[in-house]
Amino acid sequence: AAMRPAVPTLHDCLRMFGAPERLGQADAWFCSGCKEHVRATKALTLWSAPPVLVVQLKRFAFSRHQRSRINTTVDFPVSGLDMGPFLAGPAAGGAVYDLFAVSEHMGGLGGGHYTAQVRSVADGQWYDCDDSVVRPAGHDGSGAVTSSAYLLFYQRRGSEAYLPPTPRTACGAGAQSGAAAHPGQPWDQRDAPRVGTCGTTSAHAAALRERASAPALQPAALTQGASARPDTLGRGEALAQQADSARTRSETRAAAAAREDAV
Repeated sequence: AAMRPAVPTLHDCLRMFGAPERLGQADAWFCSGCKEHVRATKALTLWSAPPVLVVQLKRFAFSRHQRSRINTTVDFPVSGLDMGPFLAGPAAGGAVYDLFAVSEHMGGLGGGHYTAQVRSVADGQWYDCDDSVVRPAGHDGSGAVTSSAYLLFYQRRGSEAYLPPTPRTACGAGAQSGAAAHPGQPWDQRDAPRVGTCGTTSAHAAALRERASAPALQPAALTQGASARPDTLGRGEALAQQADSARTRSETRAAAAAREDAV
């Protein structure tokens, strides 16, 4: 039986990306040393490991006679991508990455559709996002490795430069997840959100209880500087009194400035 061709990996693509290339005669480079046009050798290298690494897979091929979409599946790691061998500079902060999102393209050059596979910071689960439809896609992220993968988003381990916004709960409170306590860990190793009653987080619920048990603010604190007795004013009257006092002071200053200009 004929052997099936091996699936290229992301490491293969990175090695080809940094491989030296000798320029053709039509692209000869002028050497300042010998003062002649020579066929130089060029190479692209990465100097340092960024906090967030975005890899674009080449999905569209253009030639003089045709254009086509490349449907080759590239095998890329969901966790533990080591960029150390591909860096020209020192990797002081480490160079191991974990995948957290994939932008997908389906279709051709004449028309297509974009979807995404994303990993939730709240529960560590992967989700398939297709316009307004969001479906669970498992916990290991293996479903993102397809021929539709176009843009790969990686976060460097130990980096706090990228931290997704805290998820919002039904009452508008931010979910207190392990991501805030351990931003450098892979998301699947962080604690699940600690959610209290009514969809609120435990921290938010505690804040609500503390606010409810606090003594009510006295009207005197709202009407400092007012001429009327603060203990006889309601909250709305006190605020109106403050606004009137501020307006009176503003008008007095404006009148004084006008008199100075007249003199």
